[in-house]
Amino acid sequence: MSRLWVVLKAYRWLLPVMMLGLSACGSDNDDDFGGGNGGGQVGESKLTVLVVVIDSLMPEEIGAALTPTPALVGLRDSGTFYNESRSVFSAETIPNHVAMMTGVYPGSNGIPTNTYWNRMGALEDRDLSLPTEVEVDNLFTRIKNECPNLRTAAIMSKDYLYEVFSGCGFSGEDCGRNVEPDIHFDPTGDLTFLPSPAGLTPDLTTMGQALTALPDVDFMFVNLGQVDRTGHADETGNLGVPLLRNTVLLETDIRISMLIDELQAQGRWEDTVLFIVSDHGMDWSLPLDFINAQATLDGIGGLAAIQSGGTDSIFLTDQSERGTTAGHQRLKAARDALLGVTGVADVWYVEPNPEDPGSEKQLSSVFDSAHENIGDLVLSAEDGYRFSDPGPQDNPIPGNHGHEVTLHNTFLIGGGASFIKAQTIAEADEPVSHLERRPGQSENVDVAPTVAWLLGMSQNGFDGRVLSEAFSLSASPSQCGFLPE
Repeated sequence: MSRLWVVLKAYRWLLPVMMLGLSACGSDNDDDFGGGNGGGQVGESKLTVLVVVIDSLMPEEIGAALTPTPALVGLRDSGTFYNESRSVFSAETIPNHVAMMTGVYPGSNGIPTNTYWNRMGALEDRDLSLPTEVEVDNLFTRIKNECPNLRTAAIMSKDYLYEVFSGCGFSGEDCGRNVEPDIHFDPTGDLTFLPSPAGLTPDLTTMGQALTALPDVDFMFVNLGQVDRTGHADETGNLGVPLLRNTVLLETDIRISMLIDELQAQGRWEDTVLFIVSDHGMDWSLPLDFINAQATLDGIGGLAAIQSGGTDSIFLTDQSERGTTAGHQRLKAARDALLGVTGVADVWYVEPNPEDPGSEKQLSSVFDSAHENIGDLVLSAEDGYRFSDPGPQDNPIPGNHGHEVTLHNTFLIGGGASFIKAQTIAEADEPVSHLERRPGQSENVDVAPTVAWLLGMSQNGFDGRVLSEAFSLSASPSQCGFLPE
């Protein structure tokens, strides 16, 4: 039996994802969209700001030979495209969506990884998607507090993204500090929802929900997860041409064109700013190119690994050892041993280790992601490798992300608004290291402050910056979304 068949069998949701996505090349939405957005006053026009995340889209995939993607190419070439944009670490879905909507790095917003151990009870991995874990206000809460006239929506294709932006989680009891958007699509309630390990609705459904919400919103955040889910299971990615993923990307591009067409039909395109962003990239590994860190840790004892594909979080199983000499010595022994394992690129301490001093050994020396939710040690894989923990068979999928090579993400600002510049932000010595973050480039934490600036809101508390170079304006174009006459 071929390995491709084994992977497809394990991820049997892949075929229905593709079939549902490719079953239509136009809109099935026949609703009467009406006019206006967000209930503006008669005679007043409002800005429309949309952030669409094409999950794991890599910049080089836009307009490639096998993926012409005309809608994305048109947005890239008529807007501002950032050649060396960066995800936050870990380069995973939940941390980057939260970073986009908070404008704050994971070390402060509380969401530095996809999966974690909450350091209580049984040692098990769980999605880091509870709204109680988000420690700062997100953009939906800021809009509600500062500009209550604006209508917001979140159309998330993935179940855990719905949860992290909910008020109280799926349990109804994990209530956090943030409010839900005015329109919040729950993918788990849709007939097309594909349960775990997929955990999403196909792009056909997701974009259909976005188009349904569009007439009533001023700001909308959309995740299209189909490209990512197909890429995870695409064995052909190892050949440099992920054929299944490319097929789905062509369909996703059609969904983007549907959104543009609807904005034009509603007469809103000329007052629209459309962000196309990816949360992270994707890397593929050969079947035997995996790292089983737990096997190394078992030789030391008292340590457990929780993997997220391209990264690993190592936890002291006895949390009373944290901050003690015994704990520091155990973590040092683990770091020394893991650095000798094939495929391990980096190992960082989350807290300073007096038994093994050196600022370069600290996660904070490279990323602002040090937080108790990410572990006591953090590992990153080399290109072409993946972590499989606790056992060698626990991560069979070829496509993974989280590690350095997948920090390079897509970031463009387009739309029909006349003040959007057509340009590519690049420097002569690019490409650069994936670890390098240049002040003239974009990061995912820049989404929230830039959206807030466009809507005429305050900039207090953001780590990201306003990407003002994308616009031919010296001041915000609106006041709480209302455009000057």
